Amino acid sequence: MRRVIWFISSLLYLSAQVLPDTIEAGRWELQLEDQAEQAPEGIDWTQLADIYEDLVRRPVDLNRASDEALLRVPGMTPQLVKALRAHQAKYGPLLSIYELQAIPGFTEAVFRTIRPYITVRPATQVDIGEGVRQFPRLSQVKEAARFTFIQRAQRTWRATQEGAIWRPETLRNAVGDPYRLYTRLWLQANPYLSIALIGEKDQYEPLLWSPLQRYYGFDFLSGHVAFGQLGEVERLILGDYILQVGQGLVFARGLGFGKGGDPILTLKQPSYGLVPYTSVNEYQFWRGVATTLRLSERWSLTGMLSRMHQSGTVGSTVSDTTEEAETFVQALITDGLHRTPSELARRGTLRHDAAGGVLTWRKKWHTAGATFLYQRFEPPLNLAGSQPYKYFGFVGGENLVASAFWDFTVGNLNLFGEAAQSRSGGRAITASVIAPLHPTLDIALQVRHFDPNFHSFYAYTFAERPFSIQNEQGIYLGVRVRPTSRWEISAFHDLYRFPWYRYRASAPTEGHESLLQITYT
Repeated sequence: MRRVIWFISSLLYLSAQVLPDTIEAGRWELQLEDQAEQAPEGIDWTQLADIYEDLVRRPVDLNRASDEALLRVPGMTPQLVKALRAHQAKYGPLLSIYELQAIPGFTEAVFRTIRPYITVRPATQVDIGEGVRQFPRLSQVKEAARFTFIQRAQRTWRATQEGAIWRPETLRNAVGDPYRLYTRLWLQANPYLSIALIGEKDQYEPLLWSPLQRYYGFDFLSGHVAFGQLGEVERLILGDYILQVGQGLVFARGLGFGKGGDPILTLKQPSYGLVPYTSVNEYQFWRGVATTLRLSERWSLTGMLSRMHQSGTVGSTVSDTTEEAETFVQALITDGLHRTPSELARRGTLRHDAAGGVLTWRKKWHTAGATFLYQRFEPPLNLAGSQPYKYFGFVGGENLVASAFWDFTVGNLNLFGEAAQSRSGGRAITASVIAPLHPTLDIALQVRHFDPNFHSFYAYTFAERPFSIQNEQGIYLGVRVRPTSRWEISAFHDLYRFPWYRYRASAPTEGHESLLQITYT
């Protein structure tokens, strides 16, 4: 985890050099680092840092932003947005962000959390950024344009007694040098235009040019051209992108937080929608074309197509019917390392095609929608095995998973969740409620059930094993009490059960996790 914190700190240091010189501008960095200390492994911190930084550079205008844009602000909830709109309807537009402190629900702690991402502009400064469907003017694009170039090189120095450069025993036959290289060129004119090219070479990976092996210098290359707010086209992306909707049972991949110091807000997965991919994790994105269309005031439709070549361990067996050798992928390799001949042999062995969509309905404080995702694998996958815990592993060349999600606010209650089913018949459901019972008391409750034979390769949701959405049942209770303006008591208790075998567990298992945190500010 120290490596994660160091990586975030170094990344944010590079970006912070051009942030506004205010006390508030640095708070988002501290928030992200605090979340990293308690988050599960596998979170895509580079992508999250880019999202947070963009919010700081383009703070949301509380008077002009849509409800959807306000809910993207870290720390904002449907109850807070509802209270803000009620205040504006009664007293008119806000004159200052500090007017929030007079609105019920906007406590001092909430205000500190959302402060870096919000603003209130005078009426003469019209912000076209959120909720206005029209083509941008060239002057707007030029004014918003910003170019970022990052070049980073890193290596570990360690010599043997004979004076030679030391390398791990497992990498004696590595084909590359010990340098880790990272390059990023990014032209942004948010929210209208984004063009990026990103390259990365891990330590001991080769740096070569071989189109036949899909090698173009760096071991990993990523790029995109993205357009936004083109009339009814909210977003159009060519290249690499991510899609995160609902509670992450179908479309997600590491852009959320797990159990931690905040027992309330971390329960709900952020819904970023369609976003350009700007990280170097070689497994958590889509590559192709995707677009989000605004069909009407209440309806929107997102469609995506993707083709990727991913790493996997290839095996073969003789067919009982044709007596011919059949090739399959028996393990997915997600670490992105291709340093030795054996690792290079696994590079790009799996072709992964996908097509999917999201239909979303919104009205005031209510959101509902449906997702579907079709995937085709060549060679087919055979992730089952002779061990009992692999009995429900995915087998086949095609997968289909669909879901329905909801997010309703009724009074002070926020009810949200998602239910999904994969082609195997396995089902997954997560249902939650966040209830501010009193200005000083918040309660959150979640129940979840994931069948052992549920298969969703790009899922991430709030659970004991957030990246492995299968073979889990659980119930979670979180409480936050603010007895005074300076004291805050946070606690949660999570009961979970794994009804089928797991790795190194030859029987159903269960467990629990608790946290009590007292904060004085």
